[in-house]
Amino acid sequence: MSYSMHLCLLVATLTRAHAEPDVGDPTLADVLEPALQRLRQRVQDFLQQAVGPQATCQFEQQLHHELGELGRLIVQWTFNHVEPAIRVRSL
Repeated sequence: MSYSMHLCLLVATLTRAHAEPDVGDPTLADVLEPALQRLRQRVQDFLQQAVGPQATCQFEQQLHHELGELGRLIVQWTFNHVEPAIRVRSL
């Protein structure tokens, strides 16, 4: 891990450790809905066009990108909800 990543992790951890818990914390479904909507739109767009090698390749690349974003959102939401519990257990 590079120095800049360690620094980012430190800043994120310090900021989160001193922050008050959000009362209006979004649910996982709330966080994922925009990404899922983009996925649905990509599928609809692909189905409405002529299927060929170029369109198929572009669809696969777009889908790969959107699924990566979906995974990033899941990890972010999960870690943000586990972090306070870890902090309490370690004290």
